[in-house]
Amino acid sequence: MTDHVRAILVGCGGMSRRWTEVSKAHPQLELVAFVDTNEAAARSRAADYGADDVIIGTDLARILDEAQADVVFDCTVPEAHTQVTVTALERGYHVLGEKP
Repeated sequence: MTDHVRAILVGCGGMSRRWTEVSKAHPQLELVAFVDTNEAAARSRAADYGADDVIIGTDLARILDEAQADVVFDCTVPEAHTQVTVTALERGYHVLGEKP
């Protein structure tokens, strides 16, 4: 078991702000990529997180292949949960998702 977890945040709307705040409070957790259908939203959330060297994009599959992370945080709208989760699981990622 590793003492450092690298995560990809998918869905950079309003709810994701809380995820970045919590992530900053845990030194063993690092957000390494931000993904959203709106690249400007992903860039904005990465800036809020205070990260300069993260991966930012709109293509989840590409980011999953590039980021070398451990887990995906799915903060997308409910309609996107299935696609995000299946895409991540098929590539061997753990997924933690927003309800519902």
